[in-house]
Amino acid sequence: MKTLSLIFLTLLLLNQSIAHAEFPEKPITIVVYTAPGGLIDVTARFVANIAKKKYTDVPVIVQNKKGAGGVVATTYTLSKPSDGYTVLGITSSLISKMIKSGQEDKLDQLHFLSRMVVDYESLIVNPKKGLADFSELLQSAQNMPGSQIWVGPDAGGTDHIFAKKFWATANINAKWIPYRSGGEAVAALLGGHGQVYVGNPQDVKGRPDLKVAAVAAPERLDKFPEAPTFAELGFDRLTGESLWRGFAVKADTPDSVVKALEELFRNVSQDPEWIKFCKNGDVLPVFDIGQEFKQIVYDQREQDRKALM
Repeated sequence: MKTLSLIFLTLLLLNQSIAHAEFPEKPITIVVYTAPGGLIDVTARFVANIAKKKYTDVPVIVQNKKGAGGVVATTYTLSKPSDGYTVLGITSSLISKMIKSGQEDKLDQLHFLSRMVVDYESLIVNPKKGLADFSELLQSAQNMPGSQIWVGPDAGGTDHIFAKKFWATANINAKWIPYRSGGEAVAALLGGHGQVYVGNPQDVKGRPDLKVAAVAAPERLDKFPEAPTFAELGFDRLTGESLWRGFAVKADTPDSVVKALEELFRNVSQDPEWIKFCKNGDVLPVFDIGQEFKQIVYDQREQDRKALM
């Protein structure tokens, strides 16, 4: 009887090993927590398109599950089997929003698979409706403490936390007005309902009325040569502040499946189409996996807890 049980267990493990070795055999779904058109949505769709066109024989689908600052998408992903066929599109904002909403424990149920984009934070103004540049922004804030209205997507995300860091560094106060999406916040800036938008440089593309007043990149960006860096403006400690984008799966996903997904995303990260996509958006392509990505998330969780206190 023991011999039969041992044979059965061996066959079961063998079958599971073979199944994992053949991953993927069916469509992979990337779940994103924003509506179509959000930065993680655009990123996920570009990754999916390159992956299914060049590096896998199965469809790669993007599914939008917006709501509660990412809690809906994360909860949905965690409800699925730990087989690698459901991947969560994540950003640094998702980390801080989960902390703010009291759902940080869900982050411990994820394996952070790959970080692929670093997008530098920036301050954006509308010269036709208010502030002309960074010096005017700073002078106005100093002359009329607390009167400026700053806009951005949601409260508690990376952009909001960066705004608070800038206020503390520059020793100013302002009002944060959150919108449901970056697009709505940009529309508010265009309409003169706010003086400063906190986001990423590409948010001004196709919007000639807007101007990048300052960017957290180490050097001036090729696509925005007129935008000064925070280091140039005397705020060195803000250099490198960014919103990153990447992917995660459930923490108990088999190692063989994790390795297969890492290889898939690695191929995409090295693809010329991907490099061009990042260059056109003036974002930094990266590929962080394993312990390195895990440490990045750990460090951010520590920083965000303090910033949100």
